[in-house]
Amino acid sequence: LTLSLEEYDNLPPSCMWYPDPALFGTCTYSSSYPELWARAEKRDMYLFDDHENCCVSAYGGPGCAQNYWCNGANFGPTPTVYVSQPPTTNYPTFYPTKPEPRLTPKPTSRPTTKPKGPTITRRPTKQPTVFVPPSGITTAIDVASSSKEIFDGFENGLTGGFPWHTSPESPWTTSEWSNTEGRYSARSHIGIQSGGQSDLSVAFKSDRGGLLTFDFKSDVKMPHHGCYINLDGVTVRGYTFMTGWMSQQVKIPAGDSVVTFRAWVPNFAPPPQMTGGSGTVGLDNVRFKPNT
Repeated sequence: LTLSLEEYDNLPPSCMWYPDPALFGTCTYSSSYPELWARAEKRDMYLFDDHENCCVSAYGGPGCAQNYWCNGANFGPTPTVYVSQPPTTNYPTFYPTKPEPRLTPKPTSRPTTKPKGPTITRRPTKQPTVFVPPSGITTAIDVASSSKEIFDGFENGLTGGFPWHTSPESPWTTSEWSNTEGRYSARSHIGIQSGGQSDLSVAFKSDRGGLLTFDFKSDVKMPHHGCYINLDGVTVRGYTFMTGWMSQQVKIPAGDSVVTFRAWVPNFAPPPQMTGGSGTVGLDNVRFKPNT
């Protein structure tokens, strides 16, 4: 078969695994990647023959979510494996926790003896959530005996309101860059190195839990950089694209909890001038209202 140059130029691009700009933490097998990524100098950074290499290169480890959409099909062959069903994971947990296996007692041939006396049914008690915070989290907001809303708008820095903890190597700062109230907001580190992250965390100690509300701004663009929000090590929200200020909320359970806001850069990120977006996120107008 011989193709003219015009016919060759009109051929659809081949399907490859690539970090999906629209699905945070997902590698997609498709031909719908940007033409720029197929160029010789970009191809090895963005396009992969197998799902695992895509996950490791883009997100720092195997097991990220997968999406298959090759020329209109949601299943089929790839260079290394046949994908037989569409993905079931919508977006990943970046501190994965495996559920404990359910233990089914082995059947026994011994007869069961019904105990004498009345059967007592005990009501379950609600136990507070137990979460072991990272070693860098040394102080917490103790609202065990309060029902009053507390607030931090970062007008007095990161130490004048909530007991914030930030990454020593890529710290957050307060800035006039953008805000929703007052003069200042908190902003993640500018110029995070390849494979690095910038965290801002706050811990809560509460016997009833409550509601954390805040304004959040994403100025990231995958696959160059991304951001997400964790509650006790589990991702509750993530962004792969730039946004304006958004009002958000996270339900805080009873017990000890840690909320972390993170901006991060994959370990293959291109130079910043090629990305669009500053690679930072903003936080403002943070409020916590304990449950009554």
